[in-house]
Amino acid sequence: MRITPLDVENAVFSKSFRGYEPREVDEFLDLVSETLRELMGRNEELERELIKAREELDRYRSMEGTIKEALVLAQRTAEEIVESAREKGRLILQEAEAQARQVLDEARRKVLEVEEEIRELRSSRQRMLLELKALISTFHQMVESELGDERG
Repeated sequence: MRITPLDVENAVFSKSFRGYEPREVDEFLDLVSETLRELMGRNEELERELIKAREELDRYRSMEGTIKEALVLAQRTAEEIVESAREKGRLILQEAEAQARQVLDEARRKVLEVEEEIRELRSSRQRMLLELKALISTFHQMVESELGDERG
């Protein structure tokens, strides 16, 4: 059974011939009642603070869960970004290598074309020189023939 300050204030004791001094008992009961009232008030205040602290703790725990989830999400996102960047880098490198191969292949093809053109030009030059030589030889024979006709 719980005792209240009002119970202490309203306490009545039977009187006996050699009992305690009633005034002293009343003063002490008043002091006990006031002390009990203060302690009960403080207890209620502490209970309110405890409830408030528990609510705040629950809120912080909830926030902690949310923060943990956000951190995990941020970590996953960062990993995905890094992986995506790696993949893009790999694709860019592959594309650059393919373009470099194309440029080299095109350069090699052009070199072959130029070399072939040089061969054709040398061959044409050789033919022209032979034709010119033959023409000069023909002219030379004609000139010799004309000179021989004039001498003889």
